[in-house]
Amino acid sequence: MGNIIQAQKGESFFDPACGSGEFISEIIKNQVAISGSEYDVDRLKISKMKMLVNDLSPSNISPSYFTEGHNLKKNFDIILSNPPFSLKIPFDMEMHFCMYGKPPTSNADFAFLQYCIFMLKDNGRAAIILPDGILFREGKEYEIRKKIIKNNHISAIIYLPKGMFKTTAIATNIIVFK
Repeated sequence: MGNIIQAQKGESFFDPACGSGEFISEIIKNQVAISGSEYDVDRLKISKMKMLVNDLSPSNISPSYFTEGHNLKKNFDIILSNPPFSLKIPFDMEMHFCMYGKPPTSNADFAFLQYCIFMLKDNGRAAIILPDGILFREGKEYEIRKKIIKNNHISAIIYLPKGMFKTTAIATNIIVFK
């Protein structure tokens, strides 16, 4: 995915669900300022170790999704992410970043997508891997999707067939946006 975005030296990078740091490892060679967040404690440790191995500060990786970054709005040039699909949202979670509507608590896909838009600089670019359903689900998600499209955030959708990832058999897409 790094090839889709083409990071430049000196840019800022963020992965809001950095897992074990796959995109961090990919983007480090471009000499960008790296930040990330990860809720899973074990994956968070791996991401922090990857930062240390590359002489970067592990303090740039925070232990959460969505709850950090109130002061980071529009702070990043590049966002790459493969968030957990269809994660449930806690009922009490503040959604200050959901400018196009609060997604259903049963599925955080549109929460991640809106969070990426919220965190991206005005001329930034992002690519996020999300399940195929994000393009077709109805209700609140349809309304959010319509607003995102109307505001011209999406620049490309790259379809990935079923079986591309070991952990799921569902079809996925890379949503590229600005």
